Amino acid sequence: EEVASEGLPALLAASDVAPPAEGDGRAAQVGWLLCLLASEEESASLVVAQPGAIQALFGHARRRCTRAQEEAAWALATLSAEAQYGRALAAEEGTFSLVLDLLATP
Repeated sequence: EEVASEGLPALLAASDVAPPAEGDGRAAQVGWLLCLLASEEESASLVVAQPGAIQALFGHARRRCTRAQEEAAWALATLSAEAQYGRALAAEEGTFSLVLDLLATP
C-alpha cells in the first residue's frame, strides 16, 4: 500500500506524458499499472481517492486497443463491486457513456 500511495501520483503524471494515441508503448504500460492498482483490494481506495485517477482509467478504456479496453473494463468492474467505489465511479463525468461504449464494443 505504501508503494502504491507514493507511486500513484508519479504514475498519473506519466499518463499525462503518454497520451492514449501513442500506441502500445508507455501509455499501455501506465494504463495497465493503473488498472492493476484499481483491481487490488489493498490499493483500490487509493486509486479512487487520487484526483485524476478515475479519469486516467477512463482514458485507458478509450484507447483503440482491445487489450486496454479489457483491462480497464476489468478494473472498473472490480471497483464497482464495492458500493463506495461504485458511487465514486457513478459520480465521475462520462462514466455511463464509457460503460455503454465498452458494452457496445465487440
